[in-house]
Amino acid sequence: MASDIPPVAYEWRGSFTNREVNGLHAEAFGTRVFDETEWNWQQLTQRHSLGWVKARRGEALAFYIDGCGFEPTGAGLMRLQA
Repeated sequence: MASDIPPVAYEWRGSFTNREVNGLHAEAFGTRVFDETEWNWQQLTQRHSLGWVKARRGEALAFYIDGCGFEPTGAGLMRLQA
């Protein structure tokens, strides 16, 4: 039985648009979709993030998680900044 649902493809530091992430954010938190002049994920991740993971199902962005707020420890692990 073949499935028409495309598999999810994950990518470390993969490309995304502000509109895509703002759409996911709105869906997850029940807000309106912000404009990139209000919430610019590309600028934020380039300035502050060690990395992020995105997932696509076909062409659609299905998941995004950002590593903002983490710093390396002496052991090379990461801890959340207070």
